[in-house]
Amino acid sequence: MNIAIITIGDELLSGDTVNTNATWICAQLTNCGASASLVLVIPDVIDEIVSAIHECQLKYDAIIITGGLGPTHDDITLEGVSKAVGQPLEPHEEVIKWIENHPRYQNRKLSPGTMDLPLGSTMIPNTVGVAPGAIVTTNNKVSLYILPGVPSEMKAMFEQISHNFSGPIKTRIFVFTKIGESRLVPHFDYLLDNFDVTIGSYPQKGGVKIRIEGVNTTQVEQAVSWLTAQIPTSE
Repeated sequence: MNIAIITIGDELLSGDTVNTNATWICAQLTNCGASASLVLVIPDVIDEIVSAIHECQLKYDAIIITGGLGPTHDDITLEGVSKAVGQPLEPHEEVIKWIENHPRYQNRKLSPGTMDLPLGSTMIPNTVGVAPGAIVTTNNKVSLYILPGVPSEMKAMFEQISHNFSGPIKTRIFVFTKIGESRLVPHFDYLLDNFDVTIGSYPQKGGVKIRIEGVNTTQVEQAVSWLTAQIPTSE
């Protein structure tokens, strides 16, 4: 299952905020057996949101969107989603019931539009904050999962939808060596030719961190055994 992640926010593009949400979601998808195949960072601009959704729905099995849900002037994600899927924003019955029945909202003055979602959406309850998330289907029958940008709220919502992302769970083993990356190329070629694995290499201070990964655990372990017999390794 290949997933696109769209993170929305001017603060991400200016460097004022580190995009930890994307990294966290990628890790969760990997644990589910799904793959994060694309991460986009776009500004708080409705047309950019529409364009990103239209592009991603042609290539990916699902799209996760974070950021831009809430009461402030630049929280326009739902407007962009509404335009992208051709469904109007309107008060959502599930959201209304959730807010009416939840003690946290009693005696609170909510901003206009707090209870609005695109027509046909499924609400994702916000058990930590205020603005609800949503699941919306695009014209290409691709599911959009719309989550807040606040990390605590996003993580709480992701737990409610994680069962929708699945695939074969991969075994990953990391090996660290102090020899240079260029000297490892022949070894990587041998691994790829003789074992059902993928290889990643990440130069670091003092050496290279190598990732050996695959669906077949035995193949991964055998590949690691072969490699560690060929090169010096360290912690």
